[in-house]
Amino acid sequence: MLKNILIIGARGHGKEIAQIIHDLNLKAPFFKILGFIDDDKGLKWVNVLEHKVLGTRKEIITNTEESVNFAMGIGDPLKKKDIVIGISLGQDRWPCLVHPSVRMTDSIGFEEGTIIFPGVVLSTDINLGKHVCINTLTSISHDVTVGDYSTINPGCMINGHVEIGACTYIGSGAIVKDEVRIGEGAIIGAGAVVIEDVEARTTVAGVPAREIHKG
Repeated sequence: MLKNILIIGARGHGKEIAQIIHDLNLKAPFFKILGFIDDDKGLKWVNVLEHKVLGTRKEIITNTEESVNFAMGIGDPLKKKDIVIGISLGQDRWPCLVHPSVRMTDSIGFEEGTIIFPGVVLSTDINLGKHVCINTLTSISHDVTVGDYSTINPGCMINGHVEIGACTYIGSGAIVKDEVRIGEGAIIGAGAVVIEDVEARTTVAGVPAREIHKG
């Protein structure tokens, strides 16, 4: 029996999540997408990849059966955290979604709501927290920890023994040197090369990456 699922967020990132679910179903039918949830009232009843936007969180989630699952279609770490805490659903209602093309070993630890996009390569002894997003063609080497709600965008390269704090946002094409620690809520600019630790709630960019904003 197919499991019903709703996607929160009906814009670009949400469409990508729908496509991941479609691809998973081609391999083995598992989910039935009921539609999208989006707080933009102007999107209600709009078709997104052949699925309708059903309404806002307030309209839909409180009236949804407990058997329905949810997927996060929003990439911003702080927005993800606020939504998850705000709607307060059990962890069993946030399945992990791993695209069939992902290459990984058996030593990868997942928590609820984590989503792994096409072409990702995960090495060994990697721990991914709650509602982590690893986007297309990113590679993560051995002994890496990624904190809750973090988003790693397409084409990143994360080397071994890296610690990434919760709610971190890593821009497309960034490279993180081995044994680097990135603090909670940090932002790594697209294309940055991170060769030293990044403090919490700090934005860095450039080659090599340098602090451009703090707080």
